[in-house]
Amino acid sequence: MRLLHVTTSLVQGGSEGYLRRIVPEIAKRGISQHVVSLVAGGYHAEGLKAEGIPVTELGLRRGVPDPRGILRLRQLIAEFQPAVVQGWLYHANLLALVANSVVSKAIRPKLIWGIRSAEMDQTRYGLSLRVAVNGSAMLSRIPDCIVANSEVGKADHIRLGFCDERFHVIANGVDVERFHPDAAARQEVRRELGIESDAVIAGVFARNDPMKNLDDILRVVGQADGFHTLFAGQGTDQLPASARCHFMGARSDVSRLMAACDFTVLASKSEGFPNVVAESLSCGVPVVTADVGDAARIVGDAGQVFGAEDWNGLLAALRTYAVMEPSERARLGKMGRQRVVEDFSLERSVANFVQLYESLNA
Repeated sequence: MRLLHVTTSLVQGGSEGYLRRIVPEIAKRGISQHVVSLVAGGYHAEGLKAEGIPVTELGLRRGVPDPRGILRLRQLIAEFQPAVVQGWLYHANLLALVANSVVSKAIRPKLIWGIRSAEMDQTRYGLSLRVAVNGSAMLSRIPDCIVANSEVGKADHIRLGFCDERFHVIANGVDVERFHPDAAARQEVRRELGIESDAVIAGVFARNDPMKNLDDILRVVGQADGFHTLFAGQGTDQLPASARCHFMGARSDVSRLMAACDFTVLASKSEGFPNVVAESLSCGVPVVTADVGDAARIVGDAGQVFGAEDWNGLLAALRTYAVMEPSERARLGKMGRQRVVEDFSLERSVANFVQLYESLNA
């Protein structure tokens, strides 16, 4: 079986990172793959190439329709002849649909769309995204199936007019061998940052994007006492300086940084399947999270959930976790890791995808 992935980009983001993790695991099941990125470059492109996965970068400009991209993708499909073309994110889904539709019927592969978001406030993004979402809804009966990574994402897109008959939900999975409790990393990171070994650290792992509410987290953290806050993610090194806050920027050692924290915080406006919640729990670190996407389903009893953009609720949760007994945080973290191992492992997610490919190819 051959599989062609089409993604908008390979930058350091949640969806792109998940694609980077899942492709080598799918390859271990004997499926040959090729990854196509609409735009050039990106943090994960080199990692995929190093794993022996062919990567083609179309070099398109973001938000600018270019028929040359359709023609080049059509040519790749005709040459590679995959059994399945799998889109990731709206623009990639649409380009994959158009390119696939002009391939000869004799070799035309099955088409999967990927939905990776939920309850997104489209007014905060450009016209290109709004057109892509609305256009996708109108065309959503054409792909053979649509894979959402969260139940909330599925329900949200059905409300937007997407065809409910096409949906499957396959939750993201965490590499539980990579994301694991690490006492040595905990002490190393603290030494590097000049933080006392017994100090409490809250971790915020997100890119600097309006959807992630980092400015609001900074404001609320400034009202709480008794802990340090570590920010890691693309653009976080551009946030304004604040007491007891450490801004790491984009990092390749996220699992190590997570393992150094006492709890992590997610306060996004919206999410689908928030990877950082499951990754944190896999590291044995409890989570304080907004009730967005499938966050509450992932956390279960291994953390605290507050209302989305309820900043008083976040402040109260931060104060609770800052003074919580270390043994209680450890108990919650252990519970959370077990939950991820059983329900949200990368192995389980990959198996679900492979089962879907086989069913489409039957």
